[in-house]
Amino acid sequence: MSKHKNAVWMGVLVSASIVSGCGFHLRGQVDLPDNLKQMALSCPQESSRDLCLNLKKSLEQAGIQILDSTDDAAVLSINDVKDQRRAVSIGNDAGVAEYEVTRSVKFSFTDAEGNPVIADGKTSQFQSYRFDETSVLGKDKEEEQIRKELNQLLAQDILNRVAVSASRL
Repeated sequence: MSKHKNAVWMGVLVSASIVSGCGFHLRGQVDLPDNLKQMALSCPQESSRDLCLNLKKSLEQAGIQILDSTDDAAVLSINDVKDQRRAVSIGNDAGVAEYEVTRSVKFSFTDAEGNPVIADGKTSQFQSYRFDETSVLGKDKEEEQIRKELNQLLAQDILNRVAVSASRL
């Protein structure tokens, strides 16, 4: 019995070593370089509010202090956020059967000296969903949930790009 326990523990240790050695991270975690201990977040558009809340939460989870002032700090600016919804398939009754929701973001990132690190960053995410005109209220809630998920994906994408760019500084 003790040999079996030792074999199980050995398997667990080997698995843990392999997973940690390959760079595996839980989804949502971003490793930002040590030179980014604090940062300002600029979100002037009302349409970027939810995205900026996701960014702020992710930055704080990564141990980054969010500053109110942009003086002497790296600055991540969300410059433009656009939403689009388009029909991607039509049903037998010539009504919309499926929509695609797209959220596009333009952003920039400057270092603490004001030098552009990412001047014209652009990213977008999309997701489609089936539309049923008999349950419009439920589909509105579904689209709202999709937008929340898109914000999370966009925040992760932006922070990954910032991490890669900042590691080169």
